[in-house]
Amino acid sequence: MSQVQYTPEQINSLILAVAKAGSDVRKAVAKALLAACWDGNVNGSAKVANALVSALRKSTKKTGVVAFLERFGAMFDSKGTMIVFPDARVEWTAEFAELVRDESIDWESYKSAPKATDYDVVKAVEGVIKSGTKANEKGQCIDHELVEYLQALLAQYTAGKALAKAKASADVVEIVEA
Repeated sequence: MSQVQYTPEQINSLILAVAKAGSDVRKAVAKALLAACWDGNVNGSAKVANALVSALRKSTKKTGVVAFLERFGAMFDSKGTMIVFPDARVEWTAEFAELVRDESIDWESYKSAPKATDYDVVKAVEGVIKSGTKANEKGQCIDHELVEYLQALLAQYTAGKALAKAKASADVVEIVEA
């Protein structure tokens, strides 16, 4: 097997080529983002955006492009496909176009907004009841009436959910049998 050897000049030449290619890509993506945002806001189309996103590998660059399109292109990411959100479209004025163009220079710095997560209120109330019970067991003063009220409220809520689920299942069976 032959060894690979490079001179310092060859290495510098390779590094410069990579840097230039990276700069060219950044500029091309910035221009494509401007076109995608125009397409989303003016035409209500995500065609350009989806072509751009699919042209990128999975990376932080793709994350930046998606976040930028969500911010300026009136779009949202739905499982890897950009979709125009009609209510978010803005009038494509000269000022807005300039803003998008100026911001597109730093498109790599954009990050998606954190995804909303569900908050389990039942679990939280159960935690409060459990904490109150433990505090009581340790001899701490607690509002027993409030803890009992929360327990009853949680039981009523849980029973109501179970009843609704059973009724929905019965309705499905009734429809199927009909």
